[in-house]
Amino acid sequence: AIDMNPTDASLLSNRSLCWIRLGQAEQALSDAKVCRELRPDWPKGCYREGAALRLLL
Repeated sequence: AIDMNPTDASLLSNRSLCWIRLGQAEQALSDAKVCRELRPDWPKGCYREGAALRLLL
């Protein structure tokens, strides 16, 4: 789905969550950052980025 619509922040947010659940913090952070760039006013993007950063600790 992301290949077909790479500017859909909700898809990137969902994939970030998948990466988080798999313990892949760097991939999760990458998706969360792109999500925030696309929709800087969307709180879920900030939440995903924070969750990925926490996983890095």
